[in-house]
Amino acid sequence: MGRFKTFDEFLNLFPAKPRQRIKNGFNVICPCHNDHDPSLSISLNGNKTKILLNCKAGCDGKDVLKAKGLTEADLFLSNNGQTERKIVATYPYHDTNRNLLFEVIRYNPRDFKVRRPDGSGGWIWNLEGVRPVIYRLPDIMSAIANGDNVYVTEGEKDCDNLWAIGLVSTTNPFGAGKWKSEYSEMLSGANVVLVPDNDDEGRKHAISVLDSLEGKVKSLEVLGIPSSAKDVTEWLEQGHTQEDLLSLGNLTPNVYKNTYLNNVPVKQYLASNRDNFGTTSGQDEGKEWGFYTQKFDQFMQEAKGRVDKREVAEAIGLKVTSDTFRKILSRRKGGDKPQVRAYRGSHNLIEWINRDYRITPEDISTQAMLRIRLPLNIPEYVKIPSHSVVGIAGYKSAGKTAFLLETAELNVYDQELPVYYWYNEMGELLLNTRLEDYPLLLKARREGRFRPVMQTTFEFTDVIEPDAVNLIDYIDRDDDIWLIGEDIRKIFTPLNKGCSIFALQKKRDSNLGYGGTPTLKLPTLYITLDEKYHSEKGTHGLAKIIVCKNWEGTNPVGLSCEYHTGGKHGKLFRDTDWKR
Repeated sequence: MGRFKTFDEFLNLFPAKPRQRIKNGFNVICPCHNDHDPSLSISLNGNKTKILLNCKAGCDGKDVLKAKGLTEADLFLSNNGQTERKIVATYPYHDTNRNLLFEVIRYNPRDFKVRRPDGSGGWIWNLEGVRPVIYRLPDIMSAIANGDNVYVTEGEKDCDNLWAIGLVSTTNPFGAGKWKSEYSEMLSGANVVLVPDNDDEGRKHAISVLDSLEGKVKSLEVLGIPSSAKDVTEWLEQGHTQEDLLSLGNLTPNVYKNTYLNNVPVKQYLASNRDNFGTTSGQDEGKEWGFYTQKFDQFMQEAKGRVDKREVAEAIGLKVTSDTFRKILSRRKGGDKPQVRAYRGSHNLIEWINRDYRITPEDISTQAMLRIRLPLNIPEYVKIPSHSVVGIAGYKSAGKTAFLLETAELNVYDQELPVYYWYNEMGELLLNTRLEDYPLLLKARREGRFRPVMQTTFEFTDVIEPDAVNLIDYIDRDDDIWLIGEDIRKIFTPLNKGCSIFALQKKRDSNLGYGGTPTLKLPTLYITLDEKYHSEKGTHGLAKIIVCKNWEGTNPVGLSCEYHTGGKHGKLFRDTDWKR
């Protein structure tokens, strides 16, 4: 047997940050290569007696052990995995009638188990036949009825600590990544404030919860815990109070996704954008920005027509001349998706714009062409209209991500529309590494022109920005390839002035991406990247235009060019002219 009694003892040999939780273990930094995005998985086998090592970059487990001064014998726990555990907390979950459904048990060393009553005073250690619910469900139902804010945390400990300082709070069982759509239904009509943890896993979980709650709750905001603490519990343990917590100010979901996730510290963002979500000065001292914007939006939606802005200001408790009302009106009239417009002929009359309006496919012919530039000097006579999709399919490592990032760089300063990069296959650290090839994007990211947003799943259909260039990396259905055509339709339908450019992986020796011909029905342009061979220069391949529905002059379908990848991390370079 090895020298370690517990899994945690072995795990502590590796850096604590960055670290990602996986099933039965963690992804950590590998000591055998220049690792930035944790690629070494450390986990326990089924009976929890042996530690398993697997480096996604291909490093040999023996080399990992050697780097840490260990032998293969050290992978076997000396107590056969029978760590002495103590129960440190019990979290009961009840139905709306306060009947106990199940309990989550927390142990030290850190571990969790679940149990349900057997009806005879004992326990059954599973949830078979039990429908999971959110924590403190009866109290949450009462809070929703009273219009109280409901704070949603990542775990029961954080939740209980918020209750201890007088804030209504709930969470889902089993931690990050386990949010279900039915939990969102239980919060229907609530004023929700999400309180994410300050790590990659917490951010991924937060995005998943935000996406699930959107459209189902009355209001939705995010409380940004300063980076000095890993979660709200640690922040409270630093001596902060409820008053301190509420003074942080709340972020909108979009601000959280597009700014907080892009490594801009919350404190710094609050300092430069205080009026977006914090308190204001003068007559509005002590009131949250969200308090007035929520009342403004509700009044305007219910008005259903032109109203005098002085009437609106009075209805929400502000003066029409106040800075707060002016800023609300300015933001609702401006931005990428304006919600309010002024009535022509009177500067005092305003009306709410129906944001449910979407252009139908039949309207495409009336839409203006976008000034979209594409990599590899794709022929000038290819035209990309607004409300359209472009497909790029290629083998793994053929250059799909490079194609999308270069598209972003070519357009980020040449478009009135913002450029979003939705990605799911790599973490934030790896993205930062890839962006070393694109200094212009790094600059645009800081300025808010380029907006990368990490997805927690391979689903993109609910995040498309109607008036933006959406770069989607990538659509994946694995075995459900027949659904890809439906996915493309979903990223096409919401578009208004914008467009979507998606990447799709090809099967080896396949002419088309996963899903076959359904992938060709909607794209106005469809390009394939076929790798031919690899060399020290990079991947060498052939780019080919398969579909083009808008062109001037010669139809470009069938044109191809040779290319290779280069730079530090695989930027695209054209080797030949486009020809048949």
